[in-house]
Order: sequence, then C-alpha cells, then structure tokens
Amino acid sequence: MTGASLDFVVGAVTHHRQVRRAIGSVAEGITSMRNRIGQGVYAKGVAGTFYGAAATMHVFYDPEASERQRRDLFRTVESAECRLSQAARLTGREAERYRAYFDIRLAGDGTFTFERDYDRIDAIAARSGFFCILTNTPMTSTEVLDVYRKRDMLEKGFDDLKNHIDMRRVRTHTTATTDGKLFLAFAAYSGTSGQVFRK
Repeated sequence: MTGASLDFVVGAVTHHRQVRRAIGSVAEGITSMRNRIGQGVYAKGVAGTFYGAAATMHVFYDPEASERQRRDLFRTVESAECRLSQAARLTGREAERYRAYFDIRLAGDGTFTFERDYDRIDAIAARSGFFCILTNTPMTSTEVLDVYRKRDMLEKGFDDLKNHIDMRRVRTHTTATTDGKLFLAFAAYSGTSGQVFRK
C-alpha cells in the first residue's frame, strides 16, 4: 500500500515485536485523562517506522476489556494446569504448547514436572486491554477508531453483495457492462438495507 501511495488504516496484532514496543512506550501514562477519547477508551499515537513503512501506531487501552481478558487468561492457565496435572507424559510438541504459561522440565521418557511461569503470564497480562491500529494518514486516534469500527459495516455490505445479490462473479466483458452491473448491485443493496443510495 505504501509503494502504491495508498492511505491505510489497519489493525495490528499486539504480540508483534514492533507493536509491543509501541505499547510499552506509552503504557505507563496512557490512562491520563488527556488521553481519554470517550467510551472509556484511552489512546495515544506513536510515530515511527512499522513493517518498513513510515506510519503512526495508535495505541488504545480499554480498562474494562483488560479486566475481561485477564479473567480469561487466568481461566486458561487454570484449565491448562488441570490438564497437565492429569497427564502422565508429554511429547515435545505438547510441552511446547504449554510453555506459553508454564516452565516444563521434560524427561527422556516423556515424564515431566511443571510450574507456572509467572514472568510469561505477566507479560501476556500486561498486553490485556490494548489494541493497536496502524495508519499512514494524519488522522487523530478518535478518527482512526471511528474509521476502523466501520469496517464491520463494510464487510457486511460486501458479504450481502456476494451472498444475497449474487455478485460472486461479475461475468462481464466490457468496462461499461461491469460499471452498469455494479451500479445496479449497489442500488439493489441500498434498497434492501434501507439506506439511501447516492451516485
């Protein structure tokens, strides 16, 4: 997109190293009231180079989501611990799955001992409530979040076009026919969705 000089607003996964670094740079003071953007969400932009492109990583923090995610994490750890305590042996591949939360010492015959790795668990918990959106536009965090939240509406619209108005294949041979078919499809979609269609 950068090479094609296109503007973008895309979500970024929080476990990526560059994203973690951006979160870490603003995490300590993000709940300052100067960073509150409404609906209980706090945000701060971090300008830099991400994935090889000059852009701004907008870091958002939702305290309510953080608490939910921490509860889910604790349940996940407890469930995994229960499974480990009932297992007599583990393969190397199985042990790797559990090492996200546990320090596992695996013997040659598959027997093992384990204990919670609180450093790893705390590192995962520290990212709770954070989500990031990357953009190369000069939009504010509020504007970026508004645009990003509209993606569900856009995706639903394209899904409706494909599945309810049968636009999976255009099956046209000229640009004029393609434009006409797309115009009628969007007109039909606007009528079925209750929206006003404007050319």
